[in-house]
Amino acid sequence: WEQVKLGDKSIFDVQSGGTPSSKEDSYWGGNNNWATLVDLPADDFITELYSTKRKITSAGLKNSSAKLLPAGTVLVSTRATIGRVAIAREQVSTNQGFKNIVITNSDKALPEYIAITATMLEDKMKSLASGGTFNEISKTSFETLSIPLPPIEHQREIVAELEAEQKLINANKKLIKIYQQKIKSKIAEVWGE
Repeated sequence: WEQVKLGDKSIFDVQSGGTPSSKEDSYWGGNNNWATLVDLPADDFITELYSTKRKITSAGLKNSSAKLLPAGTVLVSTRATIGRVAIAREQVSTNQGFKNIVITNSDKALPEYIAITATMLEDKMKSLASGGTFNEISKTSFETLSIPLPPIEHQREIVAELEAEQKLINANKKLIKIYQQKIKSKIAEVWGE
């Protein structure tokens, strides 16, 4: 399959995030989603992001480097904790700990497929990261990363197969929780609690 760089402007537009001043109350508590790492749980393979814990106002967007990104944008954490991935299902902005892949050519790439390939770039991103307090991958370095890009029909098949497998994994996680609780209950019964 063809290898394409994330910086290929004919398919993608990589956007960084930003943070409005925390000293300005009028920037916070608005209606605009503003994603941080907290919104991408570590146990999610790929987070489906509909809403964020923190919100910013239009003034917060206007007076910071945060940008409102369209639904379908793939969010990749690239600072401190590198490699968590989400698909924005609603418009979202992010803090500067993310590089955000806006798909500009939907005939060439599916957000779900790009998210899957982004999860496989974690080790490569970590090797390119640098920094003082936190390791971080720059936008320039991020855009040099290459991914395989099969025809859109193959992407759909790959996504469908992985989504089916993810459903099995999620069902098994539920079973584990149920049986862990049964074990705890049985132990409590044996000990007369």
